[in-house]
Amino acid sequence: MIRQHREWESDPEAVSGQALTRFCNPGSARLGGDDTGLQKTPIKRSTPQRRVILEEIRKADSHPSADELYERVRRRLPRISLGTVYRNLETLVACGEIRKVGLGGAYMRFDATPTPHYHIRCSICGRVDDIDIPPLCPPDSQVETCTGYRVEGHELEFHGVCAGCATNRDRVDNTAESNLSRTNDV
Repeated sequence: MIRQHREWESDPEAVSGQALTRFCNPGSARLGGDDTGLQKTPIKRSTPQRRVILEEIRKADSHPSADELYERVRRRLPRISLGTVYRNLETLVACGEIRKVGLGGAYMRFDATPTPHYHIRCSICGRVDDIDIPPLCPPDSQVETCTGYRVEGHELEFHGVCAGCATNRDRVDNTAESNLSRTNDV
């Protein structure tokens, strides 16, 4: 089952300044024992730009890139710069409010769900969605035993073709087959 991010829209605190002021001291996010896997520390300063960026990430039905977020945020804050968007994204990642999703794709994408979960990426259009299955356990301890590393976490990404691309591919295949049969009938 794929989980969309629409759940954030029903949580008024999630898109308010209160959610932002609760968390973040850049560079202090570490894996910890709470339910999110990260220890969160208060943000030193909540800005209107940071609030809008967080709102736009949480409204997204996929995992937007920084450039995609910049275009969305510019509709609301026309004078914001791309650099401001990047800096605020890094701050939100550092405090554990959002996650970077960088496996396998050409662009770094951002995820409004900071709790441990897996992703599936469309191999045609690059869309990334969450997969609503529990994290696999206990591969971290097995990896530590095999490698001698102290594992701080893991990420797993599945690859496939999203429904939209599958429909388009089927439409193209059916058109090609139809054209081929007409050519053979002549």
